[in-house]
Amino acid sequence: MTNLWSVILAIMGILLHSIGILLQKKGTSGINFKELINLKNIKNMKISSDLIIWVIGLILAYNISVFPTAIASKGLAPEVISAISGLGIVFVIILSHIFLKEELYKSDILFAIIIIVCLYVICAAQQRKTITYVDKTAFYALTLSPFLLLMPVFLKKLTNKIKAVLFSSISGLTGGVAYVILNVSVNTGRGSFAGIFRSAYIYEYIIVGFISGAFLQVAYKFGDIIHIVPVQMSLTIIYPLICSYFIFHKSISIVQNLSILVIALCCWIILRRH
Repeated sequence: MTNLWSVILAIMGILLHSIGILLQKKGTSGINFKELINLKNIKNMKISSDLIIWVIGLILAYNISVFPTAIASKGLAPEVISAISGLGIVFVIILSHIFLKEELYKSDILFAIIIIVCLYVICAAQQRKTITYVDKTAFYALTLSPFLLLMPVFLKKLTNKIKAVLFSSISGLTGGVAYVILNVSVNTGRGSFAGIFRSAYIYEYIIVGFISGAFLQVAYKFGDIIHIVPVQMSLTIIYPLICSYFIFHKSISIVQNLSILVIALCCWIILRRH
């Protein structure tokens, strides 16, 4: 599989994820989530068009989008795919402007161009290397270490804003780990779907991905999106970079690493503005 085809598939996966996010965003406007999670009233709950749109968004963002991303993982490193996920912010903002009539700032266009240029640099510098070694000690240490951020949560003096940042950080870090696990799963499964689903890593990916989404929902209970999403998205992009060094013992590429950091910064600025 060529790098170009892998990049196209990765972008397709991010686009499907972004459309799913947009549908969730549109669906939530007419959903009473307190009623939705109240099991006593579930028999009397009416299935509205907003609920259907929201569920379709969930399936599209967290299930269907996985397939092109998984195939792309055969030809691209996890940190490259996580960097490409930064393009999802651009997709969501543009689609929100077109379909939901939300405001689009001139600075959004500038930062979108910077992200695209950085992605070109990252993909141009990408070397096709099959994963031949996985440091399992580092793998499990970096998978579990985000949960250390739960320790301060139990302190009574913490404000809701700080709790929101902590939960969104856990979501971002575990989301970044999920890209790494998916990459390991695809490579150990030799790229075939039968091989992938025989690998234990794919089930770890599903569990970690679910945990990431769950912590993001918890974060929303304690803070505003403006405090949560920039932290979550930035860590999702940066953390696979750190994981790759320790888990795969990869050599450092200064150009790629700087580009990934610039993408994370651009995403953070765009989301803070909105």
